[in-house]
Amino acid sequence: MLSEDNYCRYFAAHHLFKNLKTLKIVILFLLCQPAFCQDGLLPVDEQKNVVYSDVATLQKTRAEIYQKALKWAEKTLGNFENSATQGQAQNGTMLINSYVPVTHSLYDYVRLDFTLHCTDNQYQVKIDKLDGTSPIRTPVRLSYKDNDAVTEKAMTLKTETNRKKREEAEKIWKQSKADNDGINDAVYKLLANLKEYMIAEK
Repeated sequence: MLSEDNYCRYFAAHHLFKNLKTLKIVILFLLCQPAFCQDGLLPVDEQKNVVYSDVATLQKTRAEIYQKALKWAEKTLGNFENSATQGQAQNGTMLINSYVPVTHSLYDYVRLDFTLHCTDNQYQVKIDKLDGTSPIRTPVRLSYKDNDAVTEKAMTLKTETNRKKREEAEKIWKQSKADNDGINDAVYKLLANLKEYMIAEK
């Protein structure tokens, strides 16, 4: 039976641990994000495809990294059993078709290709071929056009002089930014969750 003083110490230590764990996740989340994602823009490569990526260094062999990443994928990625399309433990590569829930005005989920390549002491992950999906809409491939829409709406807002139309334009612009931010948040949190799991001791 804990005394009142010991209970208070336990309670404080427990909540400190939870807060530190939350802070760790937030830091990993921020490290995974480029600065521009907070401007309502999706990351695009030179071919204007939406691509998310991350690299981490670990003191583990390729096989150890692969097996740990596989355990993470089994626990974390939606529809894993039906979505694993390629797994090559011998060369440390896996390709998984999966999905993540998103906060978006049009989509409930984003389908994606998750590709992870392991070498000794390092893994690289790429997420691409993202499709916005919902039960009432045909899947739509995310692209640079989603960024262009934000830019165009910002220009409309900037040039609109009518007060009522300007308020409506601002509302539409903010929603388009929030939609892209919702996708960024979901994918970057996924990458941060992977990194947290991979660097954990167990």
